[in-house]
Amino acid sequence: MQTLMLRCRPLLACTLTWCMLMAAVAAPADASTLHERSLELLAHTAQKADPADFSFVVMGDSQENIRMLRKVLRQSCAFKPLFILHNGDVTDGGTRTEFTRFLTALAQEAANVPVFVVRGNHERDPQLFREMIGPQLFRLDLPHLNFVLAAVDNSQFDLSEPARDFLKSAVASSRRYRFIAMHIPPYSTTWNWFTFTSGMPELLAMLSIHRPTTAFFSHVHQYARDNSRGYPMVVTGGAGASLHGRDKFPGEPVHHFVLVRVTKEAVTTRLVKVE
Repeated sequence: MQTLMLRCRPLLACTLTWCMLMAAVAAPADASTLHERSLELLAHTAQKADPADFSFVVMGDSQENIRMLRKVLRQSCAFKPLFILHNGDVTDGGTRTEFTRFLTALAQEAANVPVFVVRGNHERDPQLFREMIGPQLFRLDLPHLNFVLAAVDNSQFDLSEPARDFLKSAVASSRRYRFIAMHIPPYSTTWNWFTFTSGMPELLAMLSIHRPTTAFFSHVHQYARDNSRGYPMVVTGGAGASLHGRDKFPGEPVHHFVLVRVTKEAVTTRLVKVE
């Protein structure tokens, strides 16, 4: 009997709400995607989280370096995060075999941690991504923690109007902690390589009004941070893929993940390097 209720939205969006989690009944045992299994797990773990001090992990661009991905996952799990967000490019070509290798690594290294995945440009088959990984747009809304995170698919170097509207529903909400995520970062005079421009002006205009707590991006195989717009924008693309040099992008070419800690005093994002 299914009691972990998910409200499906247009464009394959998925929302998890705390009030639904409070109706605690057994969730289906045959959840078919990573996203569904992670929602089930988060339904249990989020209830135990301390609203005054909790953390989550963001990473991206592991591709087929499963050895490094395993290291990143192990070190991530040592911080006991509420969940892990992988911000895209979990494969090189998005094949079923590659997805299976990724899921096997998760099962072995992060079995007890919910993992949510944003579609990247290397996940070339959107139907297979939905079948094995999850929706292309999703939102984690946890009123108990005053927290919301919205993630969208801009893997084709375009941020559509429906995707922007989906993000706005999160950043314009009454939650204190409002995060957004997508794979490809927006173009700027500083970030001018491996970025997107279609839909970028509209996104930045919206975020200038409804400032998120942090905006997360990947795609560039580095760590970078930009605070110039009045809110942190973080690129985290070092979960395993071959690193990009500073001649292409003004970040730090290092394998890593980002630890996000939320306390009643502050929200911090910490670069954690992985050798």
